Order: sequence, then structure tokens, then C-alpha cells
Amino acid sequence: MIAMSREIKKLQGIFTRLLQLVTAVAGLLLSAFPYPASFYAWPKVLVLGSWIVSYLWIRPNSKPSKIVLAISLAIGIGCGITYWVLIDSMTITVEDKVYIRGELTDDAQEYLKKKPSVTEKEYFIQSGKKEDWVWKPKSRRKPRITLGLLYSAFIFFFGLSIMGALEIYSRSEPQSENSEEESDDDDKPSEEESDDSEEPSEVQ
Repeated sequence: MIAMSREIKKLQGIFTRLLQLVTAVAGLLLSAFPYPASFYAWPKVLVLGSWIVSYLWIRPNSKPSKIVLAISLAIGIGCGITYWVLIDSMTITVEDKVYIRGELTDDAQEYLKKKPSVTEKEYFIQSGKKEDWVWKPKSRRKPRITLGLLYSAFIFFFGLSIMGALEIYSRSEPQSENSEEESDDDDKPSEEESDDSEEPSEVQ
């Protein structure tokens, strides 16, 4: 019973650390990268998904697992850099909110031709921030998909590398403790046997 309670406490501690890490990583990614408002719910879901994958698949002291984590880290960084480069050309930021751009509507083109001093961003603000009034809806699908895939890949693979590293650490630590306990248990019978062997000699 005592050993079982210790294992339960260890599992609770690991689960708590992982939940804290999910929240911390999601917050870090949200603050580090600008993202469209339509992507708001993605980071936590994707980071949670990467944790589930790492929990079910990653194993400590496994070379394939470490190789996968290294590849995931490289893919995540590459997608993050690409996303950072493309987001300025595909979006407009107004009051800390990111909106996906597209091809201007006919009315927007005519207005901007008549008033060249007005920028696309200013026209968007004047229109009440109504995206479909400023840009054609179909033209916004491609940048939405492109940025969405890059953003998802960055968060998932980068999160997988972090979660996997933590998973390896959390699973290897209890094993080392258990091995020490087993070694201590192995030592105890030897001491008892030595005591038993000495007793008959004293009686004689």
C-alpha cells in the first residue's frame, strides 16, 4: 500500500507539471507570434495534442524517440520562421488584432484610386473592420490556409519536442529511483544471511 501511494503521488506530480507546461507553452507561443483572431483556440488544442502523442509514443532511452524529437524541433523552427516572414505580407494588424488580407473588392479599389492618400489599413478601419467589405472572401482562403498550416505545424512540432523531452525526463527519473530501491532491497537479504551464518558459529 505504501509503495502504491508513492507511485500515485509521483503520477500526480508528473501530471501537474505537464498541465502547467501546457499552459506555459501555449501562453509563450501566443505572446511570441502574432496570429489571426480566427486561430485563437488553436494553440492550446495543438499543444495538448502534442502532449498526448508524446505520452503515448515517446519512450526514454529510445534512439528513435530522440531522433523524432530532434526532427520535430527542426520542423517547428522552420515553420515558425516561414510563418513569421509571410504574416506581414498576408495580414493587417489593427489594435493588436491580426486580420487576413486578400484581393481588394471593386468598391475598395475605386475608393483608394480616388483617394490615394488613404492607405489600405486606414480604409479597413473606416469600413468598421469588416473584412468581406474590403477584401474578396475567396481571395482570403489561400492565405488563411497557408498561415493556418504553418501556424499549426509550428505549434504542434515545437510543442511535441518540448513535451517529448519532458516525458523522457519524467519517465527516466522514477526508473532510476526504483533501481536504487531494488538495489537496496537486494542488499538487505545478503546482510540477514550473513547474520544467520554468524549465529551458529557463536553457539558452538
